[in-house]
Formats: sequence, structure tokens, C-alpha cells
Amino acid sequence: MREVHEGICGNHSGGTSLAHKILRQGYYWPTIQKDAHRFTRACDRCQRFANFNSTPVVPLKPLTSPWPFAVWGIDLIGELPQGKGGVKYVVVVDYFTKWAEAEPLAKITAAKIKEFVFRAIVYRKELRKLCDDLGIQKGFTAVYHPQSNGQTEAVNKIIKHTLKTKLEESKGCWHEELPMVLWSYNTTPRTTTGESPFTLTYGCEAMVPVEIGAGSFRRDNYDPENNEVNHRLYLDLVEEVRATTQLKLAAYQQRTRKYFDGKVRARPLKVGDLVLRRMMPNMKVQGHGVFGANWEGPYLIKAVLWEGTYHLTDLDGKLIPRAWNGEHLKKYYQ
Repeated sequence: MREVHEGICGNHSGGTSLAHKILRQGYYWPTIQKDAHRFTRACDRCQRFANFNSTPVVPLKPLTSPWPFAVWGIDLIGELPQGKGGVKYVVVVDYFTKWAEAEPLAKITAAKIKEFVFRAIVYRKELRKLCDDLGIQKGFTAVYHPQSNGQTEAVNKIIKHTLKTKLEESKGCWHEELPMVLWSYNTTPRTTTGESPFTLTYGCEAMVPVEIGAGSFRRDNYDPENNEVNHRLYLDLVEEVRATTQLKLAAYQQRTRKYFDGKVRARPLKVGDLVLRRMMPNMKVQGHGVFGANWEGPYLIKAVLWEGTYHLTDLDGKLIPRAWNGEHLKKYYQ
């Protein structure tokens, strides 16, 4: 069986193909299919060079926010074309209103992030101490698993696409366009809520530049006294709008979860299992090339942090940094 599978004329085929090939050579025994599948499953090279499986392995766990500005997502983006403000930017997104803030950074440091979080969300302190003192629960996403911070990743995608569309060839000027892109995003109604982040934050619609140039009904009929009365009325109704938005968000997340969970194919892993880890782009050594392995390891599962997220160690017991999602792991057979 080993000769047919990986010998001179072997091609590391799957279990069914291996069994058929052996049968065509005139060999047979009652458990040939079972033995062929067991043999190919434990083949080291087959496991390391296996294709990636994009099928989700755990059910979707939507992250909800009970009221505006209770839950924020933070992400760092780079490398971008060299601009005056730097080559990276940090973005924060409120999970309820979808309000976004972003700022260019020349270098990512704890001090820079602390300063930005102070201006965008709370006030100045050391970032970890800030969270501890205020009772803010910090959550860290698994490596190479953007779904864990899906709201922020979705906003990043919109920001980068809009910057790309507006800049064309002047990519080094992205930092100049970033405030306008954020304003455009924050004043545009979102599909999930039916309202713009600006409306859910301030209780009214923002006046956009086109109303100043081309005019609009509310601008042409603006009256300071009536505007004050109407604005107070809007503020009285904003909680009702937010309550309706929360119901819309819950319904949207329920539909998304139902669709996502229908594709889940569980690959349960437990403490003590040997696993291979997907070879990420920044882990590939020089000369890896197109013929390099797709998986590396094996590693040992040290702890299960929560469903589908694990801490790993190498075979010598050294802890592998960060948590790893099960989508990037697969069981290693010997």
C-alpha cells in the first residue's frame, strides 16, 4: 500500500483512488477500502500539502451592543502608500450606531493608540490601565481571523474601497481624503440599521455639502426658532429610533447566523490533540515558493479558550503566541 501511494509511481492520491489502484493491480482483501482511507489520512505529506478548506467549523456568534457606544471594535490597517500622515491608520467602530473614527499613523505604538482612543472614545491614560480602571472588557481576535472583529473589518473594507475610488493615481494623498471618506460613511444609511450612524448618534440627519450648493427644502425654509423646536422633538424620539434599530439589528443577525450555520461542518478538537496549522503568508520562509507545504506542525492543543479558539504549544512544550481559530487548524493523524 505504501509503495502504490508514495512509491516511484505513486501520486499521494486519496483513500478511494488508492483502493481502486490496488484492486486494478490484482490485490484484494476485505478491509481494503477502510485500510486505504486510514493510511492516506495518516500520511504526513498528504496532510501538510492538503488544500485549504474554507467551510466554517463553528457556528456564528454575532457580537451585539445593548446601546450606542457600549461596544467598540478597533483595528489597524497597513501598509498603505506613503503619505504625509504615515503608511497605516487605526479605525474604531461603534457596534450599535456604526459610527466610525480613523486616523493616519506613521508608526503603531501603544502610546499612539492610547492617544487616539482618548480622543475618539474616552480619555487619556495608559491603554491597559485605562481599560482596567474603567472596567472595560478587552477582547482580542484570533490570528488571521477577521470575522472575530467583523464590524470593524466591514468598515475597513468600505474605507479602503472609497479611498481607492477617489484617489485613482494619487495614492499618496489618502490621508487628506480620509476625513471626507469618514464623513461620507457616517452620513450614509447602513443596510443593517436603516439609519445613518450620524442619525443614531445625534438624532437628526446631517446637512451634506450638496444642500449648500444646490439647496434643499429644509435649508431654503430654515427658521432658527422652528429648528430649535423640531430638534428637541427629534431628540425626544431618538430613543424610540434606537430601540427600533436594535430590533432591526437582532433580526439581521438572526438571518445571517441561520445562513452561516447552515454551512458549518464541525471539526471538533480537544486538549491534547495534535494539529497542523495553516501556513500564513508572513510565516513562509524565503524560497518557500509554489511547491511549499500548505500546513505546518504538528502542534499540541494546550487549552480551549472558547468554542473554536485554541492556544497551541510545539512538541517541546513552548507556547505559541496568540490564540488560533479552528478554521486555520486541522487534526494531525499518525
